[in-house]
Amino acid sequence: MFAFKGLLKKEWLIGKKMLYVLLFLQAAFFVIGYASSWYFRSSSVFTLMMFVMILFHMGGIPAFLCYLLSADGKSQLWLHNPNSSWLLLGAKLIMSLVFHFLSILAACFLAYVVLHFSEDIFRGAAKVIDEPALGDLLALAVTVTASSLFIGSIVLLLWTLYHSLARVRLVRKVRWLAAFLGFAAITVLWNWMTTFAFYKKMESIGSFHFHTAGKFEITAHSVSFSAAENSSSIMILALRVIFFVFAFWLSARLFDRKIEV
Repeated sequence: MFAFKGLLKKEWLIGKKMLYVLLFLQAAFFVIGYASSWYFRSSSVFTLMMFVMILFHMGGIPAFLCYLLSADGKSQLWLHNPNSSWLLLGAKLIMSLVFHFLSILAACFLAYVVLHFSEDIFRGAAKVIDEPALGDLLALAVTVTASSLFIGSIVLLLWTLYHSLARVRLVRKVRWLAAFLGFAAITVLWNWMTTFAFYKKMESIGSFHFHTAGKFEITAHSVSFSAAENSSSIMILALRVIFFVFAFWLSARLFDRKIEV
């Protein structure tokens, strides 16, 4: 437990630089949008972009994972690290989730400010119709985070696959192709699986519906939002969890080979 806490602290020290950069970019984007809305006397596009910035976090966890893996890989410390690959990769995955959470929380706050107070703080602000409540933005953030975590597991698997093949002379120079084919295979197999009757049946087991702020229309003087209906099921979520665990397990097995970057 103490070793894992030490790994989490190490990942925080490495990854906080990227977090600060993302938070700075979001704040800078907010200030630039504020200035441009006064200059052009219109804030329709800026108002919408502050909302879309939440959706951009779909790639948040994969981005943080790649940063932590590449930064740690430069020192090659894991070649002599006594901790298991489960702890090493687990610490990176958890801290990527933490960084992602802090970043998307800031994006939700900025989006809420713009959507609810734009007419008070922006000159010539676009009229926002049916603006999403803070709860709606947070629900959207949770949905984005779940998707980002699923994508992150794929990125982690492909990253370990790519670097583990460095020791195989036969494919060392074309290992990028192996990683690409791995991504293509996962995508094709998952889409192929959704066409089967048993998958449709699984979708109906424990199915539930929820709404998120996902639809919008923009004009020169207004931005209108409407709730997007989403559906899922307990069985589909369980299937994604199984894939996530399998991808992490396989990544750890490949990582046990003491890969070199």
